[in-house]
Amino acid sequence: MPDRRRRRAVISGYVVKLIRESLLLSQDALAERLAVDRGTVQGWESGRRSLTALSVEQSTGLRHRLAVLGAKAELLGLLDDAALADYLLASLLLPDLRRENLPQHPVGWVVMTRSVMEMIEWPVTGRVPDPLRSAERAGPRRRGPVAESPSLDRPEIDILARNLRSMQEWSSGSGLSDVLLRRQARFLGALHDRSGATEPDTRRSVVPGGSGWSLLWAEARSAAASKARHGDPEPLRHFIAATQGDDRCELAGLNYEAYWIGEVSPRQNDDRFMMDAGLGWRGHRLLRHLVERVDGRRHFVDLSIHTLWALLAARPGLLRDDPVAARSLYRRGQIAIDSDEISRQSRWELEAIMYGLRIEGLAN
Repeated sequence: MPDRRRRRAVISGYVVKLIRESLLLSQDALAERLAVDRGTVQGWESGRRSLTALSVEQSTGLRHRLAVLGAKAELLGLLDDAALADYLLASLLLPDLRRENLPQHPVGWVVMTRSVMEMIEWPVTGRVPDPLRSAERAGPRRRGPVAESPSLDRPEIDILARNLRSMQEWSSGSGLSDVLLRRQARFLGALHDRSGATEPDTRRSVVPGGSGWSLLWAEARSAAASKARHGDPEPLRHFIAATQGDDRCELAGLNYEAYWIGEVSPRQNDDRFMMDAGLGWRGHRLLRHLVERVDGRRHFVDLSIHTLWALLAARPGLLRDDPVAARSLYRRGQIAIDSDEISRQSRWELEAIMYGLRIEGLAN
């Protein structure tokens, strides 16, 4: 693609700001401790000076000095996600995006994690990504006209919406060649199309070809999830029911969820990693993530319950290893079962999980 994209690093700059505030330091104080001038710190935080423009030596040195000052490892680790989010967002803000550029577009060359996806959404919606919420709460109260989040102006948001729609339309007939680009553009496009009208009919073709997992299965899964995000859970419920029992689909779903929350590394360049049975993730982080989402108020509750059911079937010892998560799951499960916010299949799967907790003596 032409290297004409914006260089403002609004997301990674704001993460630097959160790190500074978590250290209870002013810009002047941080500049003094890093042996740089105040303008440099201001430039990082505003995005005018991109952290990605630093050399590897400079970037490593900056992180080391921030760690010495007491910055939390999880916040420093999120700088990589923020830098990738800035790069992808810049590629989506090109005012002259053209069809011939799509095969090389970065959105089609890296499988996004939840952290990266939420960071791209952050300047649009103002919603703080989940991994950064504790830092927002821990920082000092801001006074005066200080931005509460990284932001885009109205013309930029319009360009972003237009490019995401164009990417979906241009790649709609390209089959497998642009499936990652298409499904990720569609999911990001849900920010702007609140009706979900651009989504395909996932009931009619849940698993294209009818033969279990494929790259189009991954696209259908994302499309159904986007529908649920818009408030229509039925396509996602139908998707889950249609693919339950297919071992390849269950493996793909587990691998993707583990990757989505950051338990699988390194970054993947296409969706074929979903079929790798040797990725080596353990599941403890995924377990805690899913337990927190056994909540009928969440859009993806049925998918969370099904993934939890599949995870415990594949790794039955996880709950014994984490009795705190087990007790939380039992409490949440009781509330969810008594509600009318989950599907019949989710209720059956949750009841099976609850029975297992009682048998194992973990229901207290």
